[in-house]
Amino acid sequence: MKTHTDTRSAVDQSPVWLALRRTDYPAVLIADADSGARSVYDNLDGNCDVFTARDIEDMMRKAADIWPHVIVIDAPSGDSDGLRAIGRLRESSWTSVIPVIVVSDDASVRDAAFASGCDAFLEKPLGSPVLRAQIRALIEPPETRSPRPHSRMVPARPAA
Repeated sequence: MKTHTDTRSAVDQSPVWLALRRTDYPAVLIADADSGARSVYDNLDGNCDVFTARDIEDMMRKAADIWPHVIVIDAPSGDSDGLRAIGRLRESSWTSVIPVIVVSDDASVRDAAFASGCDAFLEKPLGSPVLRAQIRALIEPPETRSPRPHSRMVPARPAA
């Protein structure tokens, strides 16, 4: 997985770089303390600009510097740091608008995640197509999404 490190140039973090970002190739910040577990995000690399954070403080700093399209927080059972971080993101006028996806292997974290202010919750095991679809749903306005290839348009019944 190609990830960006703290060695990004000042140009890459400038407002010009932010203005040039495209929703078809979103910047995604992944906060997961377990580097071995990050392999679930490997397949995002071809469709996203992936940044990683080692811990919550690193995530907070990078969220303000990079201003990603989406933040993905891995919140294992019993670890409330990730959920408290959502509150910190929501308190800042700069990061409050960034959608947050919480990923956990414990479904009981779901209610606490939404109470903390997350925008979506995904349960592990997680496939990258599901995560990509959730990212797309959070960053693209509904009117710009292409129709699903398997959906069929059902015509409305004419008024009688």
